[in-house]
Amino acid sequence: MKYFYLLNLFIYLISFTFGFDTSKKNSCIHSKKKIVAYFSEWRYSNYPISKVDLSKVTHINYAFGLIDPNSYEVTGYDGSLLNEVVKAAHQQEVKVLMSIGGWYGSRYFTAMTSSTQHIEKFAKSCKNLIDTYNLDGIDIDWEYPGREGACNSLANDTDNYLTLLKVLREKLGSTSLITAAVSIIPFEKNGQVVSDLSDYANYFDFINIMGYDINGSFSSVTSHHSGLFNPKGGEIESLSSGVQHWIDSKFPVEKIVVGIPSFGKSWIATSSDNNGLYQPHEVDNPKGDQEDSNEPWTNYCGVVENSYSGNWKYKNIRKDILKTSATKASGDWTRFWDDSVKGAYLYNKATRQIITYDDPETIKYKMEYVLQHQLSGTMLWELENDSDDFEILSAINQYLG
Repeated sequence: MKYFYLLNLFIYLISFTFGFDTSKKNSCIHSKKKIVAYFSEWRYSNYPISKVDLSKVTHINYAFGLIDPNSYEVTGYDGSLLNEVVKAAHQQEVKVLMSIGGWYGSRYFTAMTSSTQHIEKFAKSCKNLIDTYNLDGIDIDWEYPGREGACNSLANDTDNYLTLLKVLREKLGSTSLITAAVSIIPFEKNGQVVSDLSDYANYFDFINIMGYDINGSFSSVTSHHSGLFNPKGGEIESLSSGVQHWIDSKFPVEKIVVGIPSFGKSWIATSSDNNGLYQPHEVDNPKGDQEDSNEPWTNYCGVVENSYSGNWKYKNIRKDILKTSATKASGDWTRFWDDSVKGAYLYNKATRQIITYDDPETIKYKMEYVLQHQLSGTMLWELENDSDDFEILSAINQYLG
């Protein structure tokens, strides 16, 4: 993720003036199901909190705080912007959590959890953060304990994660929330999934299973990156298989929130068979939507990146491809429905670009799954990717009930 913190004050003031009415009644706050959504600070100049319809969410995860490698305190956020978010959210009875980590921000979790002293410093910092900004809790977005991520090397730190949770709960008390963003594959030790995570569940209020990025450029063929059910090619995993993995590891269903994306992933298929789905693909990511860039930038790992992500924000899919409706594509694009996974995809016959993504029809089946399996709710990554009229978030509200 690209972190840009330069603020455009003019855009902020205009959007704040003409944003959503935060005084209107929140229609979902008393729902039995959670609707969690990530709000990204680095997008604030173009997407301040005043643009968010807070009546459609129950929790905001503020992305992201980082771990200072020397003090092990939480850093990397703008306090004035965080105050704005908390103030607006609390007017709608929406809870706000500081999400710490992220794909590029998980670099120092292993070092922090390797020492009880470091954990104590981190937990104290979290407590101070909650007290200073009137936050409702902490969301741990460690990608990933016991596995390699963008900035962290492989380490057997899953046991240390449990120690972190124990100390955090002691410091924060029972009234502050402790949640986490987690992979579809549960925590691992020595390369093996931990078979009993009930001790971890005792400290978490709930977890958000990231049911997206399951397939990508690393996959052998084009495939669904966020299917409800297992695809026929690529990584044979899905949102439902991820939920089952966590249940098999003795994590309670009432503490499981399922994460869905408001973005699509794309490939250039090397064959037009099956309208590009489950086909070999070019090695490099293609250019995604109009905002996708290959301009060099330095990520938080200190590594210069200069390649496309291949990602399409849902709002740009609607603007550039599905111009008139959520189910009718324009130009050389065609929308297809894969009923086996309950997922949509788009294929461009001229360029052989294929995009797999979630849309309101996909959301319908996912919310039915949440209700049928008595899960805790759903999470959206991320608010800014949704259409201006919140088509994805509105579908969540409609079908979650």
